[in-house]
Amino acid sequence: MVSVMMQYSIFDRRPEEEMIDALMQKNVSMIARGTLSKGLLVGRNAKTYLGYSKLQVEGLQLELSTLGNELSSSIQFVLNQPIIASALVGI
Repeated sequence: MVSVMMQYSIFDRRPEEEMIDALMQKNVSMIARGTLSKGLLVGRNAKTYLGYSKLQVEGLQLELSTLGNELSSSIQFVLNQPIIASALVGI
């Protein structure tokens, strides 16, 4: 096995807890999907998402907006992880 595909984003960091170390030990890369969290990271109206309240989603949206480019920041978060081979981007 060369790569696996998993949901991974600023909002969905479950692979960090459950899989990344095991994959790295096996020299298997990861293809990230859900990079933009159904558009929530690039301006879509806030709603509850994966255990985050609407208020928490709005808070992260505001924080990302202060960085200047939500799209770029969201993608770079994923691509800066050494295990990531590719990130699928879409809403």
